[in-house]
Amino acid sequence: MLRDQTGASISLVTGPEAVLFHPKLWLLEGREGTLEVVSGSGNLTAGGLCDNREQFEIAHVTDAQEIEAQWNRFAALTEGAVTLEEMLGSIAWKEWKQQLPERRQLAKRARQLDQRLASSAPKNMEKAKEELRRDVPELARPAG
Repeated sequence: MLRDQTGASISLVTGPEAVLFHPKLWLLEGREGTLEVVSGSGNLTAGGLCDNREQFEIAHVTDAQEIEAQWNRFAALTEGAVTLEEMLGSIAWKEWKQQLPERRQLAKRARQLDQRLASSAPKNMEKAKEELRRDVPELARPAG
């Protein structure tokens, strides 16, 4: 793991298992044997921290057994991790950088589709529910 000047560790899970690990987990060692556990879905980006709808939990852990359990959880989740420094020099990083323009285009298109879908959503949910109740029996009726 790579530690910065504050002592924080940064590692990345890569390879075939990477798509299976989306939540984020931070373990922050406190004073006098305490542990702050922060877990959630947001990335360290403007979207992940501010713009998107993300889920986070914060726990203040003081029990020694629970602290050990959290470190074991972290170890299991990051078993295939490599340091940020290792990642920056890898073939996978070079490939990702090469794919980045296309990925940005795809993300832009996905946002456009999401906006189009959102704009087609009913403004009045009660009216939409009423229409659905009316239309479902008609749609479920056998043809012929």
